Amino acid sequence: MATTNQQRQAAFKTKMRQLGKRQATVWVDAAQHEAIKAYLQGEEPLDAPIDQDQIRLQEWEAQLAEQEARLRARAEHADSLWQTHEALVNEIKDLKRQLASARQHVKPAPSFKIVELAARRDRIAEAMRVGSYSKTERRVDDLEQQIGLSKKFSAEIKGTKSRLHGFVDVATGKKAVTHKREWGAYSFDKSILAESEADLLLEACALLGRVENDVERAGSDITKLHAQRTAERKAFFAKTESTLNARLFHGLDRRGEILFIASMNGSGRGYGKWADLLERLDGRGTWRRDSAVSLFREALAEEKGSMFRRIVDTLMSGEKKLDEMVAGIVEKFRHPDTEDKYGALADRLTTFLVAEQIEKASRP
Repeated sequence: MATTNQQRQAAFKTKMRQLGKRQATVWVDAAQHEAIKAYLQGEEPLDAPIDQDQIRLQEWEAQLAEQEARLRARAEHADSLWQTHEALVNEIKDLKRQLASARQHVKPAPSFKIVELAARRDRIAEAMRVGSYSKTERRVDDLEQQIGLSKKFSAEIKGTKSRLHGFVDVATGKKAVTHKREWGAYSFDKSILAESEADLLLEACALLGRVENDVERAGSDITKLHAQRTAERKAFFAKTESTLNARLFHGLDRRGEILFIASMNGSGRGYGKWADLLERLDGRGTWRRDSAVSLFREALAEEKGSMFRRIVDTLMSGEKKLDEMVAGIVEKFRHPDTEDKYGALADRLTTFLVAEQIEKASRP
């Protein structure tokens, strides 16, 4: 019995399915049709159609591959740098060990020498003798103060030197340190100073000793200078007092002495015995036990002493001569303006003093 076309088609489809093929109906253009025929005939492969998503995917794959290559190169470079870093760290550690070992064993070279300050004693004495701002020789009282400071400085150096010596002895294990209110003592079993370090500190102690010696010797120089200046000042005082007594105070009565004090103080009263005396003259300060005559004598002594000191300081500085200064003081006192300014005050105070003496003498 002859098979129909439908049966033949069904058998063909069954055979194709058994071969793993599927039937598909697509609409193609002429070029695609020819390509399909050539592919079916085995002449050339059939290129699959490529859409935009596939194109972008291919581009992304290319970019990812390029980035991956760059990252791989960077990773290799970073790995190389890390290996170099580790090598340098190890090298630095080795150099530190070598340096520590060298510090423990190397001693100062025999040629090591401290260059000391030249003429240290003279420098110290100069600083004690001359004022830092005035650049002139200090006054006698200031020289005495500098002597006291040099003694304190020398004691401070001595204490520092002693403490440094004690530290070296303890740190090198040569000496134990006792504790107050505690049992026993402590010392290091091993030295915590290299021999070169201990030598350097001991050299510092020796240097402190030399500085201390220079300070003491400079202080001795200033002590001698102070004694010399004190004797000179005493001689100047005696000469000044003798000259002023002869040219000004000799034969001066009480009114003249009052006139002298008033002219030296001018219009101001000040805060000394002269001010107390003027208060007593004005009826104030009556609570004081000192008499007006006693206040006057003390005020005159204060004024003379102050004037003598000013004259002597000027003489010791070499700025003026004694005769020149005394002549100026006498001329100022003898000037008519002195009588005009202070004559009335001198009269009042003289009368007040005489009245106090008469009252005192009249008491039983």
